Amino acid sequence: MFLYVIIIFFVFCWFLDIRAQKKAEYQKKKAEFDKEYNKKLKILKKQREEKKKIFEVQEVQMANKFEKFCQNVIYKNRFALQTERKKYLIKDSYGKKIDMGWESDEKLKGDKTTAIDYFWFNILEEELNNAFKKIDYPKTVFNSLGVEIEVDSCLDWGIKCFVTKKLNKVLHSGYSYKSFVIEWTVEEINKVCDEIQEKSSQFGDKSSMNGVEFEQYCRSILEGAGWEVEDTPTSGDQGVDLIASIEDLRVCIQCKCFAKAVGNKAVQEVAAGMIHWKGTHAVVVARNGFTKSARSLAESNKVILTSDIELENLENLVL
Repeated sequence: MFLYVIIIFFVFCWFLDIRAQKKAEYQKKKAEFDKEYNKKLKILKKQREEKKKIFEVQEVQMANKFEKFCQNVIYKNRFALQTERKKYLIKDSYGKKIDMGWESDEKLKGDKTTAIDYFWFNILEEELNNAFKKIDYPKTVFNSLGVEIEVDSCLDWGIKCFVTKKLNKVLHSGYSYKSFVIEWTVEEINKVCDEIQEKSSQFGDKSSMNGVEFEQYCRSILEGAGWEVEDTPTSGDQGVDLIASIEDLRVCIQCKCFAKAVGNKAVQEVAAGMIHWKGTHAVVVARNGFTKSARSLAESNKVILTSDIELENLENLVL
């Protein structure tokens, strides 16, 4: 009986020893596994941090590219935008501004869009789509929580980069990044239009100018833009008031300070006057626009119709 007890005791001790060995072996393997796992995790974390740093640099570069492109498109269309703002943003008798369709659609009839919305969706967004579809972009990016998400297009990524890096905005539920861009676009457009208006106001109140004063006003704009300008004789001008020259360009210009839209007669006169004065281009400058008929005639006779606001940009208009 005593021998039986001793055998059981030794067997039990052997079992405990085996169990202890296995436990020690398990703990050793677990420690090795944890060490290797933590090593790999550390490497992955380092790689992720490096990837994020590279991505942040790319985000800033894209944000700058997006901002510059938008500003260039706005600047390129600055005179048309100023004309539209002048048309839709008016003042009442007390000097109070009334938005007839510039930013607000409250006073627009039917399904017409505001001038700002038209510019964004039909001009700016179209140019953005054409330009950014040619640019390579990361298919996954990091969101504000550091989680990688998929990107639908380069333009979407460009908008996100611009909003987060340049505007320092955080996207809240129910909003889109594009809404922030549109708000910024309105500010940029108004800033450019204000500069044009301020520059134009240096010449005084154009509404009180007579024909001769308006001609001299146009001449000042052209000379400021680098053109050599000569006056034609008061009598026998053959429909041309000013001749502006740069290099091989010789532009024959008729200036109209009418309080209403200019009609066909001015177009006919300057087209004939260009031939008489051996010009390369014919231009009519009007303070209050042109009739539909005049626009049609100008198109068929290759006469450029413009305003005093756009005159500074004459070289781009004739080229």
